[in-house]
Amino acid sequence: MTPAVATVPVVALDGGWTDLGAAEHAALSVLDAMGADGADATVCTHVLRLATENRYGVTIAASGALPAPAAGAFAVRAGPGDVGPLGRLAVDHAERTGGRAIRFPGQDRLRGRMAFADVVGLSAIDALQHTGNPPNAGAALDTRSFVRPVFAYGALVLLTQPGLDGDVMPFEVENPTRCCEFHA
Repeated sequence: MTPAVATVPVVALDGGWTDLGAAEHAALSVLDAMGADGADATVCTHVLRLATENRYGVTIAASGALPAPAAGAFAVRAGPGDVGPLGRLAVDHAERTGGRAIRFPGQDRLRGRMAFADVVGLSAIDALQHTGNPPNAGAALDTRSFVRPVFAYGALVLLTQPGLDGDVMPFEVENPTRCCEFHA
């Protein structure tokens, strides 16, 4: 499959974030500063791999101009024409080959339980990829109001897993239990 290229500008930001939540918050603050409702925006988090460390970067694709970041707010701001690790994030987003979407068109319609097959028609999600046995015909997706699809192979893909009573749920949950948290 040939990756689709974003039709709106993509900007990558590096705020030195080592915490995923802080990166998400900063990205959504930039989106809010645009004054848009975000209906056409896609905002992604990425692991920014550097020579000395890994941290989080964010990419934003939206119609309209992105505001100039406040002084010192971001270490680097890049687009798909830039080279280097941050420019690579912008390219991955533009080509839909990398990034974890925290905002995307139609996200507000993915609340509660819905038919598994309806997700693609209600949002910008192009496909669902299920782990484990295939879901039963008529299985419902219980979004738990937290949906984080990923860009892969030119598509926005929601990874799912078995849920309760034959339902399906997103693979990523909002507040995961850290590995080994309850035992030493």
